[in-house]
Amino acid sequence: MMDNQEIIRRLWERDTTDPKVVDMLYSMAVNTEDHWMSYDIAGLCQKRIAEFRSDPRRAYEFYGVYEKALKYAADRVFEAFLIFNELDRPASERFYQPRMKQLKPIVDALQEIADGELEELFISQPPRTGKSTLVQLFLVWYAKTHPEKANLYCSYAQGVAEAFYDGCLEFLTDPTYRLHDMFPGNDLVYQNKQNGSLDLRRHKKFKSINCKSLYGQLNGSMDASGILIGDDLLSGIEEALNPETLAKCLLRVNNNLLSRAKQGCARIFIATRWSPLDPIGSRLNMIETSPEYANLRYKVVNVPALDENDESNFDYDYGVGFDTEYYRKLRAQFEAGDDIASWSAQYQGEPYFREGLLFPEESLRRYYELPDAKPDAVVGICDTKDTGKDYAFLPVAYIYGKDVYIDNCVCDNSLPEVTDVRCAEILVHDKVQMCRFESNSAGGRIADRVNDMVKERGHNCHITKKYTTANKLTKIIQYSSYVKEHFLFRDRTTYAGMNDYVKMMKFLTHYTIDGKNKHDDVPDGLSMLAEFVESAVFCQVEVVKPFF
Repeated sequence: MMDNQEIIRRLWERDTTDPKVVDMLYSMAVNTEDHWMSYDIAGLCQKRIAEFRSDPRRAYEFYGVYEKALKYAADRVFEAFLIFNELDRPASERFYQPRMKQLKPIVDALQEIADGELEELFISQPPRTGKSTLVQLFLVWYAKTHPEKANLYCSYAQGVAEAFYDGCLEFLTDPTYRLHDMFPGNDLVYQNKQNGSLDLRRHKKFKSINCKSLYGQLNGSMDASGILIGDDLLSGIEEALNPETLAKCLLRVNNNLLSRAKQGCARIFIATRWSPLDPIGSRLNMIETSPEYANLRYKVVNVPALDENDESNFDYDYGVGFDTEYYRKLRAQFEAGDDIASWSAQYQGEPYFREGLLFPEESLRRYYELPDAKPDAVVGICDTKDTGKDYAFLPVAYIYGKDVYIDNCVCDNSLPEVTDVRCAEILVHDKVQMCRFESNSAGGRIADRVNDMVKERGHNCHITKKYTTANKLTKIIQYSSYVKEHFLFRDRTTYAGMNDYVKMMKFLTHYTIDGKNKHDDVPDGLSMLAEFVESAVFCQVEVVKPFF
């Protein structure tokens, strides 16, 4: 007698263009309580429906299997719930379908929270891109599938918490959504907007969904055994940049909000980032530096407004998002107001300290094209990578007199076997004549490997090694004036798509002498390059005919 897995295997080997075969597969998914298999079957049905548009009868049969496979999967698969929940709504009025491609990384991370694979999740996206609505749907789904759990949502203001409550209530009661079809018996039994509470299945002391302000009554009256959500715990930039109000916010987060979470309760933080010291930044700093949190399972999902190619990440279908032109104009608006820091924080999810910037954007020289002449020299330096999260950094400099044009670079924190090859390739591609490698740690061995690879590719580059003894911060500050006076960097419009160059400029312009720098490889490497260039003599030799 065949077991279930053997039956399933044989069914998959049969003709899955036959709706009856796929329907049998669905029945086996239900029999084995395999919700993910049911979701796979729904995906297969969707594919077959598209293939058989010219055969309405067969397409209709596949749709019948698609619908019930989605419904069964929705009990454990969050994305299946998102799709099934809106099947009765016009495509243009759905929330998830127009945003599916862009929101998928967050949906997958929320699934990990639901499955217990993550304990904490940090979500950052630009304003009005759907992050709060998505988490709203997740909380409703989680409450429906775990009706005995108490869940807590918290934001900086009571009005925001009430709006979240209204959204949850709409999803639970609007007949155009299909929650009741998926979870009969786990219906809404209690609602109280004044308390911000919704209860499912039965009346409980600690309600299924509670929506509160950070500055409201939390201690004693609230409990979180399932999911705790902190959504935009700061009101805005004024609060984020005011040390007193920021400290007050963090005090309430630690003492009033996080204390409501029972052991085993998952925590989700959603925010438009304002500062490295905002609630997300402070929490991440503790997680990353405290040995007590070494085994915490957490994830950070940051989706910036513009990607590495300077294109919008939120150009949703049906015109419900923001296209590339919109975000580029918005960035130009921040630049005109000399407030690129706010753009980086709010729209790119890259907050940095505004005070003590050593290389602010406006202090750097820029260029569109290299001079139409042969350079005096093409040189580079390499701040090598061994292990860990630091970056291999190799800028390529074209020298014209006293001007140093940074035209290309490697800025990569991949494994050494990847970065070594990339360093060799850029030296060959840009015909670099001289390159100095930092020989600290594994730098000497890396220089030897890169030198061999360059020779194998038929290029002659004079590679040297130097052991660095100077204090890194001292050296960076010492050569910062030289970098700003003599170095020229590509204009922003010329390096869209150059991912390494984008990272180099971000690390350089965000570097501060007053705060904690997550990555200092770029300013350190440029100070090494400045030292190398300043100490060398580059000249052109021209052969002329003798006068006699």
